[in-house]
Amino acid sequence: MISVVLADDEQKICQLITRLINWDELGMELIGTAGDGVATLKLIEDKHPDLVITDIRMPGYDGLELIEKAREVRPDLEFVIISGYSQFSYAQAAIRFGVSDYILKPVNRELLNTTLKKVRDKILLKNEQREGREKEIKQRSEDMATLRFALLGILQESPDARQEENETGAEAGEDAFMAEINEKYRYHFGKGLYRCIMFSPGIKEIARLTSDYTRPLSEMISSGMASAFEQYMKQCCIESELFKQEGLFTMIVNYEPDMEERVFRVASFMLGQLRQKAEAVPDISIYMAVGPVKEKLISLKGTLSGTEDLFSQRFLTPSMYTITSCTRDVVYDQDALFKPLSDDINRSMEAGDEKLLKDAFKRFYDTAIRMQLSGRQLLKCVRGAYHVYVLTGMFHKGYHPGDREKLEEEFARRARFCADLPVLFSYLESTCLGHMRKVVEALDAERIKPMKQAMLFMQEHYMEDIGLEDVSSAAGFSVSYFSTVFRKETGRTFLEYLTGIRMDEARRLLRENKMSIEMVGKAVGLSDYKRFARTFKKETGVSPGEYRSLYAR
Repeated sequence: MISVVLADDEQKICQLITRLINWDELGMELIGTAGDGVATLKLIEDKHPDLVITDIRMPGYDGLELIEKAREVRPDLEFVIISGYSQFSYAQAAIRFGVSDYILKPVNRELLNTTLKKVRDKILLKNEQREGREKEIKQRSEDMATLRFALLGILQESPDARQEENETGAEAGEDAFMAEINEKYRYHFGKGLYRCIMFSPGIKEIARLTSDYTRPLSEMISSGMASAFEQYMKQCCIESELFKQEGLFTMIVNYEPDMEERVFRVASFMLGQLRQKAEAVPDISIYMAVGPVKEKLISLKGTLSGTEDLFSQRFLTPSMYTITSCTRDVVYDQDALFKPLSDDINRSMEAGDEKLLKDAFKRFYDTAIRMQLSGRQLLKCVRGAYHVYVLTGMFHKGYHPGDREKLEEEFARRARFCADLPVLFSYLESTCLGHMRKVVEALDAERIKPMKQAMLFMQEHYMEDIGLEDVSSAAGFSVSYFSTVFRKETGRTFLEYLTGIRMDEARRLLRENKMSIEMVGKAVGLSDYKRFARTFKKETGVSPGEYRSLYAR
């Protein structure tokens, strides 16, 4: 809908023009009227119309002054002048100001609507062209962002021999690498210092380690990061880039050596802003990892993973929110850590015992702590423990809950969000317990399945002369094994269960049917009348005849 403001110092003229315009047919709507140029300009500033229909002689600003001032606010605003002055000088000035048309009073309805139709078409075409340009610009921007994301992959690669050679003396190698990056991804990296700075949230409650929580959390951090990055970090860098992944935000910054302190201050300020913003979200903290400074862009290759590893230091010092270094790795006996865990997991799965599994992870945790592992090693060990569980636990007795690699990738992704060591190990334990319950349920279902087949067979054949051999055969078991398992699963013997089915049906027939008691017995598989009557009384406490007298409808 095209929005219109109408301006004339005579209210009756405004009312007349309002009645003459075919608003619905033209797809226009009146959003305001004014009686002088000042009020009209205020309407334009407040309501942003697409078209202004104005008189040329008004108090405050006349029509031409209004157009001139309005163009400063809205250069693309369309105007139609309606005036009682036919002097050529007015029309000439209107054309100079880019007025769409000039209509003389008294206003002719047909001429007015024809003029407005042409203006409408012009506005629609202009809007369509603008939207097309905006869409094209947005698409180019998105394409460039996608293309530039490849730089992150390049910098995550391990340094090669050519790089090592460049670092030991060949400036040409660095120049060629930088020139290639600048040309291909339209950057302006230059001589100076380089550094990778990362931000990541840490979640303190394992119940929140779900995509429903982490994705909105990442989006919230992303919006804060983007604005702070554009407003502060870019201003002190030769070149910079911000890469956003779920749960990880990576800044590549290139700056003059004398800006080192300022860059660090700005990064710390950004961390403070993010932490303040995160206070509105329960159970999270924001951490910043600052990688080593490099003198060449090519030297950043291989350092990104090391910078990300710094976040694992929070498992040892969770109150350290700016991390520039981490505890050194130690040499430890992996077999002493993982072999007992594998054995414990296997025993717990054999027994289907959650307590055994919890105890297994408690021993694993205590052993890892005694070994004084680094934060990076602790995270790696937890991922390794899940891998051990997947292999020895989840695929226990052939149960396959899903793609192993995808399960481990998802576990590693969520483990990255854990704020401290207790949360990390709790996440390991709760994830494995959840899987264990699924395994146990699946195995129970498989074990119970033959019993259900046996029960279904009895419900479908209770009226026949069936015995234990018939039912155990239907379940696919030997008579002795079936008898043992059936009683264990149902708490009743085969005969008790079958008799229960028969007596339930006998009660129904005695209540709802007038057939003889002897026929009722035959209908439920007990053709011997005395046996039926004796069994019925034993089950109900009354004879079949007494039951019918009491309950027959």
